[in-house]
Amino acid sequence: MILKIGSYEKLSHFGKNAVDNSILFCPVLMYRGATTRTYTSRSAESYTATSSDIQCGRKCSKRPFHTRTSITIQPLDDSLNPTGKQYQTKTTDDAGTFSVDSEIESRYVEIIATGYYYNEIEGKVSSSTLTLRSLSDLTESGKTNVNLLTTLESDRIRALSKEGKSLSEARSQAEKEILEVFHIPSGSVACFDKMDITGANTSDAILLAISASLQAGRSVGELSELISKIAGDIASTGALPTASLSDQILESSKKVDAEKVRENLKKR
Repeated sequence: MILKIGSYEKLSHFGKNAVDNSILFCPVLMYRGATTRTYTSRSAESYTATSSDIQCGRKCSKRPFHTRTSITIQPLDDSLNPTGKQYQTKTTDDAGTFSVDSEIESRYVEIIATGYYYNEIEGKVSSSTLTLRSLSDLTESGKTNVNLLTTLESDRIRALSKEGKSLSEARSQAEKEILEVFHIPSGSVACFDKMDITGANTSDAILLAISASLQAGRSVGELSELISKIAGDIASTGALPTASLSDQILESSKKVDAEKVRENLKKR
């Protein structure tokens, strides 16, 4: 079973500003927009990590997630295992802003967002919460987006890390494998944690197309179950071992009404 994306390059910026181009969906997989975190030191605009003492404020921006989304920051050891510590906070607006005034003595963290979101297929807020996650290296500059793709790659990254790969190496391999599963060329695609469902480039368009395709025809619970199944299958081998999940995704992608999604996101 081959799943292909059609004119995803025509997916443009979706949000409160304007929708300049129409969206054209072909069979694809994936879900939800981005929870963005930008780490900064207390005295600078850009984040500078130290080896043992990380003080940071955070900004998380995921347009589909609503105010009071729960954010958990979980420090990880060098093998990407939880250290046992957790930092809890909530977003303070629909832009995803949050702050954590704590020292995080770890280079690696897992950011977990749980909340209600805007369902672009139905054009309304979800009936229950969804959890998405992302693994992050605090020494890297810039922002990290938590989205469905970062959720799918997390277990695979951990598996590759156990084989001795660095987080950067594991992420690069995992993302290439996941894109191959979806038959999407990886050459010009941005890293998953840089994709933003409200963005205007081709990578952002891919995230939106995949998001809508996985959401179509599913409740939040069914979507969550599908995400878990795909992530579990990809974790060990970097591929879907059977055609069953591919068939499910293919069928759901046929249910996407691209024009309706475009209109829903314009209204949003």
